[in-house]
Amino acid sequence: MIQLEFKPTHERWLNFLLSRLDHRSKKLIFTDTSDVRVLQACAFLLNSSSIKPILVGNSSEILKQAHSLDICLDGSEYGCPTDSIYQKSWSHFLSTNPKLEPKKTTLLEDPLAFGAYLLKQGVGHGLIAGASVSTSDVIKCLLSIVGLKNETSWATSSFVMIHPDQDFASEGLAIFADCGVIPEPTEDQLFEITLRAQGLMKEFFHQAPRIALLSFSTSGSSTHPSAHKMRFLKERLKIHDPLMEVEGEIQFDAAISQSVRAQKGLDKIMKENANIFIFPDLNAGNIGYKIMQHTSQSLALGPLLHGFPAPVSDLSRGCSVEDIVLTSLVVACQT
Repeated sequence: MIQLEFKPTHERWLNFLLSRLDHRSKKLIFTDTSDVRVLQACAFLLNSSSIKPILVGNSSEILKQAHSLDICLDGSEYGCPTDSIYQKSWSHFLSTNPKLEPKKTTLLEDPLAFGAYLLKQGVGHGLIAGASVSTSDVIKCLLSIVGLKNETSWATSSFVMIHPDQDFASEGLAIFADCGVIPEPTEDQLFEITLRAQGLMKEFFHQAPRIALLSFSTSGSSTHPSAHKMRFLKERLKIHDPLMEVEGEIQFDAAISQSVRAQKGLDKIMKENANIFIFPDLNAGNIGYKIMQHTSQSLALGPLLHGFPAPVSDLSRGCSVEDIVLTSLVVACQT
C-alpha cells in the first residue's frame, strides 16, 4: 500500500476533500500512465477514496511497471487507444475532423488525445493530465477534441495553493490565477479569471472570497498601463457585485499583511488578508506560484483548467505524488 506523508495543514485539506467526495464513486481519466508518480497517486486514491482511475494506455505494460514497483492498481479500469470498445469510433472521429485528420496516424495511439476523447464521450467524470507533457500541449489537445463549454470564449486556469502556515490566507488555503494559460490577459479575460477563482473559493471550499488584484503598484502609485488595468478591473468587479471583497491594484505584501496595509492607508479598506490572488499576466503568476511552492513547501494543486464541459487539471511536470492526489480529489469533487 502506498504511504504518503502529508504535513498537518495539508492533511487537513486532504480530509476536507475526502469528506466532500463523501464515498461518491467517481471515475477519473489519467493519461500519464508511464509516470511512476501518477501510478503511485492512483494506488493511494484506490485505497483511500471512492475514486476509480481509468488508466489510458496498454494495460499489460502499465501493470508490468506497477508490479515491478510494488504498486497495487486493483480496481482500476484501462483504456487502450488501439484495443478498446472506442477504437473504431475514435478512428472515425479523427478521420472526419478536418483539423485532426492530417495528424491521425500520430493521434491514434496518443494517450492524451485518446483520454480527451474518452472525456468527450462521458466515460469519465474528469481528466488528469500534464505530468509528462506541457501545459500548451494539454490545452491544445482539449480544445481540438473536447472543446469549450457553450457561451465560453476561452480557457483559464487557477492553482489551489496549500501553505503550511495556517496564518496565510484562509488557514493556509489560497487561489492563484491565472498561472498557467493566458500569457497577457485582456481586461475581459481578467474579469472572467477573477469570477472563476471567486466561485472556486466560495462554492467549493466554502470560504469567503477576499480578492487581491496584484500589481507592482498599490492604489495609484503608478500610472503604468499594467497597473491601470488592475485598477479598472476592480471598478468593473464592484459594478458587477458591489458586495465583492476586492482590492487593487495592490502589491503582494500589502495583500497578505495588515501592518503593510496600515502603512499604506489601506487597513480600513481591506481589513482581512486576501485569499485569492489575481496576477496581471502569466509571467508574474507562473513565477509567483513556483516561488511560493519551492520556498515555503506549499502544495500547488493544478493548474485546474476552467471553461471545459467537465473538470480537468493539467498537472505541473514538477508535481509530487501528494500534488496529484489532492488535485485529483479537487477534480472529482467538482463533478
